[in-house]
Amino acid sequence: MATQNRKYEYMMQGSVSCGGLSQLLHRLRGISDSDVGEGHQFEDHEMQYVLKGGQSEMKVFARRSLTDDSAPWSLQYFGQADTGHRGTSETVRSCITTGTTSNLRGFLSDLGFRLSHEYVAKGHLFTKGNVRIAISQVCTVTDGAVDVAKPLTSSFLVQLSVIASHGQIALIEELRWLADSLKPLVIVGKVEQKMK
Repeated sequence: MATQNRKYEYMMQGSVSCGGLSQLLHRLRGISDSDVGEGHQFEDHEMQYVLKGGQSEMKVFARRSLTDDSAPWSLQYFGQADTGHRGTSETVRSCITTGTTSNLRGFLSDLGFRLSHEYVAKGHLFTKGNVRIAISQVCTVTDGAVDVAKPLTSSFLVQLSVIASHGQIALIEELRWLADSLKPLVIVGKVEQKMK
């Protein structure tokens, strides 16, 4: 019974050069459900926290909007990527996401979590049905100074994802259809997980 309620993130990633960004945004304006021409623009501060215990560690992600102070913080946990489905074109991992208050960093610190790294993601967010499409430029943050974050590269990260219960094939097909619709502007696929 617990497996039926478990949610999974099905995700595909790729990248697009700065020169190809306008064409990709134009394509997404045509096929997405977004009523905003450029999609929802966002600028988020993302932080990874780690709790170490013996030979294992637990990672969680805290996120906050830098453009909307009234938006709740977000706490995310992602399980280990499922490597059992080698024939699939997407990464599959269990996920838990919840909204929180702004004292999240202090709470995680009190639990023993330590900040591992942080970055700012700036970009555009579109939706098509249940699929979320994020095109973002990843920017480095030094000593928590998010206001002077500098782009890591001139390329943009393209992430397509859908949250689904096990066996919701129609949602996974929706994700794959959208990935095919973006070719040849961007080729997205499974992210291979490297073990340390």
